[in-house]
Amino acid sequence: YVDCAAAVRQMELTVPHGVGDESPSPPLPLPLVSGEETSSEESSQNSGVIEDNDNSSQNISESWCWWLIGSWILLLIDFICLIAFVLAVLPGFLRFSWYYVVASKRKVVLYGGVSCRQSLDVFLASDKAIGEDATHREEEAKMELSRSVQDNFHSQSVCPLLSGSNTTATEHRSSQRARPVVLFFPGGAWFIGYKMWGALTARILSKFGIVTVLSDYRNYPFGTVQSMVDDVSNAIEWTVKHIDEYGGDPHRIIVVGQSAGGSLLTTALLRRALQLHQEQAQHVGVSNSTSTQSNEQDEDETTPLSWNPTDLCGLISVSAPYSFERMDTTFHRHGLSRGFMERMLPSHHRKDFDSFALLHQLQQEQTNPGSRPLPPIRIWHGKSDKTVPWEMAQNFLDSLVVAELSDKVQHHFFEEWTHTSPILEDPMMGCHDFHRLVVSAVQEWTAPDEEQECDFVGFCWNDNDPILEPLFPCFPSISVKVARFCMPF
Repeated sequence: YVDCAAAVRQMELTVPHGVGDESPSPPLPLPLVSGEETSSEESSQNSGVIEDNDNSSQNISESWCWWLIGSWILLLIDFICLIAFVLAVLPGFLRFSWYYVVASKRKVVLYGGVSCRQSLDVFLASDKAIGEDATHREEEAKMELSRSVQDNFHSQSVCPLLSGSNTTATEHRSSQRARPVVLFFPGGAWFIGYKMWGALTARILSKFGIVTVLSDYRNYPFGTVQSMVDDVSNAIEWTVKHIDEYGGDPHRIIVVGQSAGGSLLTTALLRRALQLHQEQAQHVGVSNSTSTQSNEQDEDETTPLSWNPTDLCGLISVSAPYSFERMDTTFHRHGLSRGFMERMLPSHHRKDFDSFALLHQLQQEQTNPGSRPLPPIRIWHGKSDKTVPWEMAQNFLDSLVVAELSDKVQHHFFEEWTHTSPILEDPMMGCHDFHRLVVSAVQEWTAPDEEQECDFVGFCWNDNDPILEPLFPCFPSISVKVARFCMPF
């Protein structure tokens, strides 16, 4: 455009001055016009804008590179801290790993057919706690050995949900010898969880006459939070239907979840209670809303559920995060991108899996003020927890009390508890406060009356029991202090 304007001005300056002139006047020298000055200014401005864009892009690239470097540094620090933690408690880890793999009396079953992570470890109650004589114990050992092949982890026929028949059916114990059941869901930040983290808990509870079930579930990236919640629901379904085959009482089941396991467990119970309420409302014509879980359920999870939260004797949630939104900061602090939680649980699904949102929705849809769709609940959290702040548990506790959806809501906040000390560091040192509290809850929630709380030998807590001794007798206390300091979670 500037070149064309200059050419036009050049032509205008060469036009003759008069009509009668015989010869055209010589062309005047072309002066420096204002347009060219404007062109120069525009060019300089354009070049300045380009330079600013280049600088901005360079700044963004540099910021991204620095963020990436910082994230890798944080992840490296966490990894080093995790290695230091493992080395500090290595003797205890070796001891309880030996118990889990070799010495424990456990049976492995599958509760789903989609992934090998959909499995349960059933720890049978101690014979001493049940009070059986030696002859019966020997006969039962033979019976258990004969079916060990069927209970093998790699056998697909061990799961009645897969085969359609009960291939592990044995002679059921009488109702007088049926034991209370604790179904435990371990934590692991939704991506490093494994059922083995509950081995110390199963070791103690089974000794005191409680059938203990450790549940595994799919982890990210092999499953989203939605599929994890489905796994928790299906694990409860299997336990209710089949735990009597292993000496447990299906009418005396308590569910316990730690960290991410507690979050998934709470979410599963709230979603199940909401689903049952909506189904009942549809049946009586009160509401036309559809079930949340049926809409959001994985395509590979088609097993209908029959359990009710009120069928459970109680819920214990330990060191659990109840809001996914608030965990973004924690993951970011450990070097993970803020999109990590988005990939694990998209934003448009948060309201369907956030415990606060589900609790509020269930409270709003509750038409019967006297109804209690949730079992008794106990919330335990440590004030020394650096991963999940105890204030989150306090907020959720306040919401539970206001909602009035459970007959009894209790809590205890421990000054010395860290995020993992109740289930790992403390039991290794012979401190079993968490296990004693669980046994106390089992006695309170499952005993028919006070006279029958200790009806079986060993069921009551005994501080002098040899099993409560430290896993490694010469384990120095400084090692546990180092482990607590280095623990990245």
